[in-house]
Amino acid sequence: METNLEELWDQIYDMPDGPQKIALLEEVIRICDIENNLQESYDARKELVECAVFNGYPLKALIAFTWLISKWEEHGEELDDEYDILWDYKWIANRLIDFPQISLDQIDAIMNDMKEKYEKYGYSLREYYYYLYLNKRDSGRSDTIHEDFERWQQTSRDIMSDCKACDLHAVVCHYIHLKEYQTALEKAQPILEGKMQCAEVPHNTYARLLVPMFHLGKVDEAKAIQKKGIKLIKGNSEFLESFGEHVEFLAVTDLNKAVQVFEESVGFALETEDVNSKLKYYISATIFFEKMGENPTLIRMPTTFNAIPSEPTAANLYPWFRSEAAKIATQFDQRNGNRFVTASMEEHIAEMQ
Repeated sequence: METNLEELWDQIYDMPDGPQKIALLEEVIRICDIENNLQESYDARKELVECAVFNGYPLKALIAFTWLISKWEEHGEELDDEYDILWDYKWIANRLIDFPQISLDQIDAIMNDMKEKYEKYGYSLREYYYYLYLNKRDSGRSDTIHEDFERWQQTSRDIMSDCKACDLHAVVCHYIHLKEYQTALEKAQPILEGKMQCAEVPHNTYARLLVPMFHLGKVDEAKAIQKKGIKLIKGNSEFLESFGEHVEFLAVTDLNKAVQVFEESVGFALETEDVNSKLKYYISATIFFEKMGENPTLIRMPTTFNAIPSEPTAANLYPWFRSEAAKIATQFDQRNGNRFVTASMEEHIAEMQ
């Protein structure tokens, strides 16, 4: 058993992040659990959380983190430094709202636990307030959105805070959510000028700004950042929502390129367990197929896709993607107790017609 573990860890360390690495980590966890090897079970789940969060498997990350936080509460720093586990808590808080099977009561309970732990160990509540704002905003419970946003912004930064580029990106997204597109573009200038960047910025910022810039009539400027942005995310499933935004923008500016980007990214959407990102991509795909209309071009779909019996033209694919998006939106609405997600989807599709 020990030799098998060593061999598995060697493979894991040499392997890029993705489904194969996750599968090996799950095997390590299985073996360690059988052997009651607590430390290696913990270490493997820590690796799994990070790999899963950033490669389209946030539900796996949530399940693993639930185990981690339970064991850490029991054994404390024998297992892990409190900074490391509480930093990982942010990744989980960021994804809670993305799964309709997680109830609002469960989300609120997890957020309260995060708050208690941050207070106990003397960390700023800035990140707690951000994810509280985000969870309320994206579930349609945003009657206090301006106050929630300001509370996050006014709470002091510390070593638990996201980088300043990520923070600014979040500010840009706030104004996009409010449809204050000109303000969003103005706020984004330090990112667009290359003065602020990180592992996800400007990648996601470029994508989020494409449709707002289209609505502002800044099509040429948007085309320029689209060309730069698509190179940054090429082949990376972590940026599924951004791929959808590129497809959507290209659907109204360059259909041939839209086809290419869709074909390169649709497999990520079909495979991911990230329900919210899947929904957003399917909405973008719906807009893309609407713009394609009766165009007879055959769309190159993954070989595993067999959801429609007919040829994969835009006209044939459109009903399936539109229907799947509506089903997922309804699941979120049932969890949220409103029609926020469905109404937002319908409004956005109408705006792009």
